[in-house]
Amino acid sequence: MSLCTFIFKPKHDIELAIKPINSFVQNFLYWEDSGVDWDIRPVEDREGWYKLYAYQEGEGNDGFTECCWNEEEITPKQLTEDMMVLLVEAGICNEHKEEEIGTWYNLLDVELSQVISAVSEDDSYVYSPSEDQLWFYHVKTGHASKVSMVDFILSQTIPEAEAEKKQLSLELDGFSEAKESFIAP
Repeated sequence: MSLCTFIFKPKHDIELAIKPINSFVQNFLYWEDSGVDWDIRPVEDREGWYKLYAYQEGEGNDGFTECCWNEEEITPKQLTEDMMVLLVEAGICNEHKEEEIGTWYNLLDVELSQVISAVSEDDSYVYSPSEDQLWFYHVKTGHASKVSMVDFILSQTIPEAEAEKKQLSLELDGFSEAKESFIAP
């Protein structure tokens, strides 16, 4: 069962962009523990664009979320090896300052769309289709919108089918004209 899809254009090499995304979904959203599988693949015929696709085998989506609900600290290892520092630099992490331990960060109330936006090119969009809706977000300006895809979906046709329909219509018109000339006095 499909759970979510995001289409984005990373500002860094895809291997680098995947690191904070992977850390976020595994260590903060617990997708693996919830039986959620995911992958990121290039978008066909769109250079530099990638699609994150999350899915779950079987029924239900117990435990699936796109939003972090815990206050766990981002560890120094996650900041460096998992490149979570990119999220800190993007300003989406919650910063905490304590005298005894210094500054630390967590991801409480941070959504996957924010993480993907943080690793996306500044003047690009992040897209997330869901059912018949499309959510999209402009990274640089922070403007987001949601539109129905119903009109687009219903306007799609198969050229070969449309050509056959037109041919059949012409044949029926020709038959009607012949019929009228035969019946006419």
